[in-house]
Amino acid sequence: MKYWTAVSLANNNKIDESLVLFKEVFKKDNNWRLLTERLPESELLNVKKEELDKILSL
Repeated sequence: MKYWTAVSLANNNKIDESLVLFKEVFKKDNNWRLLTERLPESELLNVKKEELDKILSL
């Protein structure tokens, strides 16, 4: 649930809040990072390129 909460926060322009959760989730399982890379294509994650890069850099 933390992952999808982070996605929801990011989609609602609360990037800083989402980063905390993304970092926790990515630390436990890197597969979430791989999924995150694909979400913009399916329009489940609607953030700017710079914000996506920041998320993926965690």
